[in-house]
Amino acid sequence: MARENRRLRVVRGKSLPAGWTGKGYACHQLSEMAEGELFLFTDADTLHSPHSVSAAVAALQNQRAGLLTAIPRQIMITFWEKMFLPILHFVTWCYLPLPLVRLSRNPKFAMANGQYMLFRRDTYRAIGGHASVRSALVEDVWLSRRVKQWGYRLAIVDGGDAVACRMYRNFREIWEGFSKNLFPGFRYSVPAITMVVVFNSLTSVLPFVTLAGAIAARSHSGPWLSLAAAQAALIIAVRLLMSRRFKMEYWPAILHPAAMTLLIAIAFNSCRWVLFAGGARWKGRRYDFHKQPLAQE
Repeated sequence: MARENRRLRVVRGKSLPAGWTGKGYACHQLSEMAEGELFLFTDADTLHSPHSVSAAVAALQNQRAGLLTAIPRQIMITFWEKMFLPILHFVTWCYLPLPLVRLSRNPKFAMANGQYMLFRRDTYRAIGGHASVRSALVEDVWLSRRVKQWGYRLAIVDGGDAVACRMYRNFREIWEGFSKNLFPGFRYSVPAITMVVVFNSLTSVLPFVTLAGAIAARSHSGPWLSLAAAQAALIIAVRLLMSRRFKMEYWPAILHPAAMTLLIAIAFNSCRWVLFAGGARWKGRRYDFHKQPLAQE
């Protein structure tokens, strides 16, 4: 492609220095060579429509943001993809207070998706770029937080009509990919990830277990049963609405408690990797950064 289009340049990366993640160092090297006013970081497994860049630039300008991140449409083919990956939409659009992401200056209300991040050059340089999060396995989240810390605006948009991505292709890739990210995503905080596990157990697993137990015992009344039924109905309704909105299949909504149970198991495995097995694993490398603070430059 580079031979046919002079605007493209292929760069051979340097050897990975100590304290860096592979992706972060690759992005850092590219940013050092880029000359434009806008930097678009996107993953190799993303598919882009012809209007994806123009639409993203327009949204960046309209929202006067320093960083715009898009949530791509997830391509899901196998059973495990369809069962588990819709959880990403559920967590993003149901758990994240999006109005506060746009309006609040608090960096805790920040999120980015590394599959599509469009920076203004001055914003990226001011926050220190990828060098400032060189040891972060979920560098996109911490870059978004730095954007807010430095007083710039952050915009999150639904990019499903412009960008698509097939993240993982089987159970093993899902297990390893999310195990790599989950515990580091909470900055290796055992209390924080424990709260997430407890919350999801109570809201997304227990109601369905309660209903199953009631059906098995042929019990049809009681306040706890009514509460569990209301919770389960609300969750399934939300999942069905999201399936319609984001053009996903409907049947995985019924498997929501199974998907959340798998997420909880992945959380335990992510902690196990970091605390007892020498660090997170990805792409043939092992990263043991949990005792290091994020670099600040």
